Amino acid sequence: LSPSHYLGAYTRLAAILYEVLATRARVPADEAAQACLAAQRVFWLDADLAMLAYHGRRHEAVIDLARHDVLTGVASRGFLLEQLAEECLRAERVARPFAVIFVDLDGFKAINDELGHPMGDLVLVSFAERLRSVLRASDTAARLGGDEFSIVCENTEPADAQVLADRLRASVTEPLNLSGTTVSIGLS
Repeated sequence: LSPSHYLGAYTRLAAILYEVLATRARVPADEAAQACLAAQRVFWLDADLAMLAYHGRRHEAVIDLARHDVLTGVASRGFLLEQLAEECLRAERVARPFAVIFVDLDGFKAINDELGHPMGDLVLVSFAERLRSVLRASDTAARLGGDEFSIVCENTEPADAQVLADRLRASVTEPLNLSGTTVSIGLS
């Protein structure tokens, strides 16, 4: 059944219950209304649980797709912006530092133009794997678009962010499915 049919059935059931209590059982109207309200709350709880069970998995899959870049598996730009806003508020509230690292793959357009987009995709996937390998569990890495990535590092002093950026740069000195790929990294 569609959700509207399901919820409509609950509404009709509540009306029938009220009619039976108020007219046939001769329960005072205010008591009948209270009993119907209690029953309706149970109905809504059951409806919420049914909708969650029926639609929950699909909803979670859609949310996961919105939060992650399909190609690389790192966070999406939108999710990163949410995390960044939360981290700004947290840092302000508890006077705690954080860092943001920006990464751009050098010469990526040439890879796509000369070797094709499938090779470019392999380079991006390989880079994302290396990116995840150097991050801490509390860091959020995301693909901003194309060959641009960003990392939000919570509770991170500038010197610690520099260490992370250096580890990332070192992880890319080995070929990314293609010799000569380098990265430009900035941090704040």
